Amino acid sequence: MKGITIHIRRILRNKLIIGAAAVIPVVMLLLGGRAGDMLPGMAVINQDGGPLAGLVVESLAQSYRVEQLSADEVEEQVRRGGLEYVLEIPTGFGAEVLAARTPQLAGTAVNNPHSALHVREAVEQVTRPALVLASSLQPETEQQLAAALQQVQQGPFRVEQEIHSRNGELSAANANGFLLAMNLFTMIMLLMGLYGGINLMRDRRSGTVMRAAAAPAGLRGYVGGLLAALMAVQLLQVALTTAAAGLVFPDIRLAVLARSFGVMSLFAMTSLAFGVALAGVAKSMNQLGVLGSIFIFPMAMLGGSFWPIEIMPQQLQRISVLMPNYWAGQAIQLSLAQAGLQDFLLPIAILGAYAALLFVLGSWKRDQVTSGREMRE
Repeated sequence: MKGITIHIRRILRNKLIIGAAAVIPVVMLLLGGRAGDMLPGMAVINQDGGPLAGLVVESLAQSYRVEQLSADEVEEQVRRGGLEYVLEIPTGFGAEVLAARTPQLAGTAVNNPHSALHVREAVEQVTRPALVLASSLQPETEQQLAAALQQVQQGPFRVEQEIHSRNGELSAANANGFLLAMNLFTMIMLLMGLYGGINLMRDRRSGTVMRAAAAPAGLRGYVGGLLAALMAVQLLQVALTTAAAGLVFPDIRLAVLARSFGVMSLFAMTSLAFGVALAGVAKSMNQLGVLGSIFIFPMAMLGGSFWPIEIMPQQLQRISVLMPNYWAGQAIQLSLAQAGLQDFLLPIAILGAYAALLFVLGSWKRDQVTSGREMRE
C-alpha cells in the first residue's frame, strides 16, 4: 500500500497533465449538454394525415428533428444519412384509436438501434391517454377525440408527464448529448493510458525498474504498484466525470450513471493495458510518442469517439468493431436503453479480453529489462 501511495505522489507531480485530465472531461460533458440541443433527425411517413397522427408528430418533435416525407423521399434521405429513425403511421391510425383499439405502427431504426425506445415512448404519450378517452368518452369523430386529448394534455396529464420526466426519463436529445460526451471521454482515457506507458518507459530508461528488481519487493511488486497507482488515478477521473454527468444531465437515472461508471472503469483498465503494450513494444521515448499518435487518433475516429459510427462508410463500420472504444460506446448505449445485464456480457467480455491481451503484450519485454539491454541503448 505504501508503494502505491509513493507512485500516486509521483504521478500527481505532473500537475499540468493531471489537471487537464480532470478538466477536459468536464468540458466535454458541458459540450455534450449543448450538443443535446442538436436534435437527431427522423422521418415520418404519415399516411393517415388525421389530427391524432398530427399529435403524434408533435410529440416526436419534442425529441427529434422530424421530417414528414413520402416513402421515396425517405429512401433518398437514408442514402444521404442523418436519419436516426423512420416511422410509418398507416392509414386508419386515427380510426383505430377512436374505436379504442391499439394501433399498429411500423418503425425502423436507421442508425441507433436504441432509438426505438424513445420513439415508442413519444408515440405512447399520445396513444395511451387517447385510448382511455376513446373508451370512456366515446366521441363520435376523431376531431372530438383530438380536442379532448389536447385539453387533458394541458392539465393533469401534462403535470404527470413532467413529474415522470423528473424521475429519470432521458429525452432523446439528452441521451444523444450524454453519449457524445462519454464517447469523447474514451479518447481521454486512451491518452491517460499512454501517459501510464510513458511513466513505465521513463522508469525503464532511468534504471529505476532494474533497481526495483533487486529490491525485496522485486520487479513484479514495483511494476504492480505503479500500475495500481495509475489505475487509481484513472478511476478517480472516471468518478469525477460520472458525477459531473449527473450534474449536467440532472434527469439521468442513477442506475445509468452507475453502469456508465462500471463500463468506463473497465475501459480505463483496457486503456492502461494499451499504454503498457506500447511501452513494451517501443524502444525509446520518441518511438513511444510516435506509436501513441499512430494508434490513438485512428482508434478514436474509427471507434466512434469523435462522431457516430453510423455516419461512416460501411467498410469503415466493419473495422470499427475491432476498436475497444467501440465496445465501450456500445455498453454506454445499452446503459441508456436500460438493457438487461445479460446484454452487457459481450462488450464487457471483449473489453476484458483486450485488457488481458494488451497486458500480456506489454510484459514480453521483461527479460530485456532484467538483463539490462535497454541501459546499453
